[in-house]
Amino acid sequence: MAFYINKQTKIKDSYQFDSVENNLNKSHTLSPTVVGSSVIALVYDQGVIIGTDTICSYYSSLKFTNVQRVEKLTDNCVYTATGEFADFQEVVRLTQEMTNQTFLNDDNISYTPQDYAHYISQLQYHYRNKMNPIYLWSVIGGFYQGKPYLAQVDPYGTYLERKQVSTGFGGYLSGALIDNNWNPQSNLEQAKQVIQKCFESLYYRDTKAHDVIQITIVDKDGIKMEKPHRIQSKWNYQGFVERANEKIHTQ
Repeated sequence: MAFYINKQTKIKDSYQFDSVENNLNKSHTLSPTVVGSSVIALVYDQGVIIGTDTICSYYSSLKFTNVQRVEKLTDNCVYTATGEFADFQEVVRLTQEMTNQTFLNDDNISYTPQDYAHYISQLQYHYRNKMNPIYLWSVIGGFYQGKPYLAQVDPYGTYLERKQVSTGFGGYLSGALIDNNWNPQSNLEQAKQVIQKCFESLYYRDTKAHDVIQITIVDKDGIKMEKPHRIQSKWNYQGFVERANEKIHTQ
């Protein structure tokens, strides 16, 4: 857990040290309500590529559009997640607070992508033990010391470094597409095409998925967040167009 100095009313000119635990004594989400859906992230030969859609759903109904679900933590690290969006915003706030406090302390500490992943893992593990979990399947992507970095953290605080990550419904539907079309030596365009295929499949089958997605790339040059774009979809199959209610009509 991160620690910071909180200046209180002067008592013998002392400072009180508060932990994040003491600063967060309020209850968080116990039942996910406004949620973001699948995240697909891949390591490729020059970095990390992450794909998300741009909506948040109220249960299974579309609630908010044009939502940016990827947050920049540093110049070489981004964070995104599947799950309760309010919890996502809270985790972002805590990581930014940790970063800002280090800057204010001027202690020459520069957090790496792995540091942020470990911090988020400990945070989620802590609240899981308090029976007040952070309902997020977190994904941390970065580039450090000339190597791409990708990790995921589940609501229990389990931390895994991976070459590919698919959360939400994507964990069920995207595995075969990724295994058959991608490897860690794939180039950027190949990795991008795989993510496109995954979100096309999800859009057909997942009620919380959307056809507008955003691609984020992290490499040696930093972070590039592309503008959201609409994926291609096809719904005019013959069965959709010609099928009738057999109880009323015959074809």
